[in-house]
Amino acid sequence: MDRYLKTSIYIMIFALLIQLFPAVSFAEDELVEEPTEVLLYASEKGGQIALYEDERAEKVLAYIPDSTSVELLNSQEGYSQVLFIPKIPDDEANSSIVGFVQNVHIVNPDDVEAFLQKRDNEGIILEDHEETDLEEIDSEDNVIIDEPGDSTDSTDNTELEIQHEENLLEEEEINLEEEIDTSMPSIPEAEDQQVEKRMTSLAVASTPTLQGVALKSSTKIYSGMSTGSSVLKAYKQGHILKFKSHTADWYIATVYISGKPQTGYIHLNDVDLLIEQKRLVGYAAVQPVHVYQSPTQNNGVLKSYNRGAKLIYRTFSSQWHQATVIINGQARTGYIHVNDVGPELPVTQAPIRGLAVSKVVSVYSSTSTNSSVLKSYSQGHILLYRPYNSAWYEATVYVNGKARKGYINRNDVENIVTNQVTVRGVAVNSPTRVYSKASTSASTLKSYSFGRALIYRTFTDSWYEATVYVNGKPSTGYIHKSHVVNVTGKKIVLDPGHGGSDPGAQALGLVEKELNLDIALRTKNLLESAGFSVVMTRTTDVFVSLAGRAEIANSSNADIFISIHGNSFNGATQGVETFWYGKYEKANSMRLAHALQNNVVSKMNMSYRRVAEGNFHVIRETKVPSALLEVGFIDNPSDAAKLKQSKYRQLAAEGIMLGALDYFR
Repeated sequence: MDRYLKTSIYIMIFALLIQLFPAVSFAEDELVEEPTEVLLYASEKGGQIALYEDERAEKVLAYIPDSTSVELLNSQEGYSQVLFIPKIPDDEANSSIVGFVQNVHIVNPDDVEAFLQKRDNEGIILEDHEETDLEEIDSEDNVIIDEPGDSTDSTDNTELEIQHEENLLEEEEINLEEEIDTSMPSIPEAEDQQVEKRMTSLAVASTPTLQGVALKSSTKIYSGMSTGSSVLKAYKQGHILKFKSHTADWYIATVYISGKPQTGYIHLNDVDLLIEQKRLVGYAAVQPVHVYQSPTQNNGVLKSYNRGAKLIYRTFSSQWHQATVIINGQARTGYIHVNDVGPELPVTQAPIRGLAVSKVVSVYSSTSTNSSVLKSYSQGHILLYRPYNSAWYEATVYVNGKARKGYINRNDVENIVTNQVTVRGVAVNSPTRVYSKASTSASTLKSYSFGRALIYRTFTDSWYEATVYVNGKPSTGYIHKSHVVNVTGKKIVLDPGHGGSDPGAQALGLVEKELNLDIALRTKNLLESAGFSVVMTRTTDVFVSLAGRAEIANSSNADIFISIHGNSFNGATQGVETFWYGKYEKANSMRLAHALQNNVVSKMNMSYRRVAEGNFHVIRETKVPSALLEVGFIDNPSDAAKLKQSKYRQLAAEGIMLGALDYFR
């Protein structure tokens, strides 16, 4: 390379370096606790307010411009602690300062107009030390840097950092008079390599400095770009490291070993990059939310907050937020894991009607069950509130005639639906009560027997609303959802086995096809009276093929299929048995079979024979949940005696209906 050309390149690179290496600092700002926002005004328009290190007002941390908004952290006599966020260009990290200002400068937002009029007329009386010259402030006092140490290398506690620009410039300083040679001799190969190495070093120096959080319990700095290379140094999880981009997978950094700098490499998966800081307002999403001393859950906890508490914090990295907490009157910087907090929901002005579902629903003074209770309501009471966040509602209550803002835990209430829908159902509790309030502890307006068809309206997740007549007058009551089964839109296919040219089993004066149809028609009447829609594979003594029965079920868009049969074996076997098949809807078919078996056995007082899988065509080829019920053995004298009686056939029908209700329950 031309000797003159190389010299010119050196000069250009040195000029570039002078403009590089911007200072990066991260400082404390907002409080985790909900702050009070106030304004600071100087003694005269356009003036400045001194921000002191403590209430002794001896050391000035910064000067705050006139009419600046700050957060009031701790109000005291004479001086109060505030948090000031300077306005810094967007390309720099926002920092903040916690300090003390004279109370005479603090103005509540509601009092600004009156204050300004007074200042214009009378001015503000200041103490002498507020006239400190701005030039006397030591700017270094306002910069917070990572402290050295916290390394697992006990022999060297020097912090991880990139070499300073000054050192690089010293190494690259060139005497132009010695380098310029009119004969322009060629540069030896070794010197070419040295120049290339120096230019690479300069390129690294010109790369912006990054910061990140150590993610591993032992975050290692390797001597080469391989996790198999030797480890120069290791840092604890949560330590803040400085480094520069190098390759797609590696960062480059300088560590000091025994006082000597060495180039090392950090894998990108081992650190979590710090991001631009922005102020956020949210809430505690878990119980409890911890504020840690450093960005790791393995370090000590500075403070904890209950789920739902309103919090203020700052973005820090992809996994951590940074926050300031006050402990014993002192501001401390802490860290909150991003998974522990959530965004605050916007407040909707339109109130929500809700139902108190806990025995006692309290309205708290803040978003914490440990805060004071403004008012309490009993179960079943209807309340008005507004959304606040995912854990709390906001409400206005009146205490001693004065309106107070309070908070209701979402677990204590259920929202009332805005568009009610009429529903047909069946009473399944014995008895099924209609209560005067949406609480099982309330008085009963009316009661209904098991199996009674009812009409009611949607209300909340746990309750229906109904109109009942008491002494001829309509009253609004409430039915618990577990006490009824909705039948609106439910369709059942009933399949009386055999028919026509296929009589089925015959014994002891019973013909199976006749028995099956009689029980099926009785069941149809009961189901339709309750509000179900019923499809029959046959309603008269006709023959329907097995494939035809399955096709009726599959084309009907039904919810369940029930095939009704009588049994026959050896004259001695008796009892009820029900079959399912696992080709389609196995789990639901098993559940339906058990529900039918249990209720038919109970209603008819018959022997419980079994529930089993059976490879029968009508349930094998039916694609909806299905079961085949054998109501008894017609060749067994005991079973046949019951099946000949209308009473027991009606009980069999009731058992089938109850089995369907249990299935849909």
